Amino acid sequence: KRLGGATRGTSTDDLPRIEALVPEESGWTLEEQPVLYWYLSERTDVRTDLVVMRVDPMETLLETTLPPAKAPGIQRVRLADHGLKLEPGVSYQWLVKLVPDPSDRSYDRIVGGGLERVTPSPELQQKLSEPSTSRPHALAEAGIWYDAIDSLSRQIDAAPGNRTLWNQRAALFEQVGLPEVALSQQ
Repeated sequence: KRLGGATRGTSTDDLPRIEALVPEESGWTLEEQPVLYWYLSERTDVRTDLVVMRVDPMETLLETTLPPAKAPGIQRVRLADHGLKLEPGVSYQWLVKLVPDPSDRSYDRIVGGGLERVTPSPELQQKLSEPSTSRPHALAEAGIWYDAIDSLSRQIDAAPGNRTLWNQRAALFEQVGLPEVALSQQ
């Protein structure tokens, strides 16, 4: 389930907007170490934490401070960079937290989403093995959200001027009800 940019305190007006780039319901991945995406409206020096938890039983698997974002826009976190591997069929929750006052966590701005590693169906495996298949499209069609976004984002990195790729990623965000995010920044 998507967790929006909620804060519990009141002195957070100066914090940038953040958004987890996830569907409303738990998103799927085929990857043992998927890449998570989130949006930052402006650069900030505020501490940014990442937390990944197993849902049942509730267990924190990773809690770390991320390096400051170099620029606003779409941010990525590679679970491989943190040595975390997901098990198939297990539900996870991940959170990104802006922490303006580490001594008073009531001011944290928190976003996140659900995540589950699934096994591809034989039909999806077949589609992905065909050279003519658009990998992001096949993944999105099968509901494999995290991998579809990552595939498109890597294609954008390789061809940043290709507006078709940017539009495809924006369409995926729109399909799951995400607010508009800046499309011109990676």
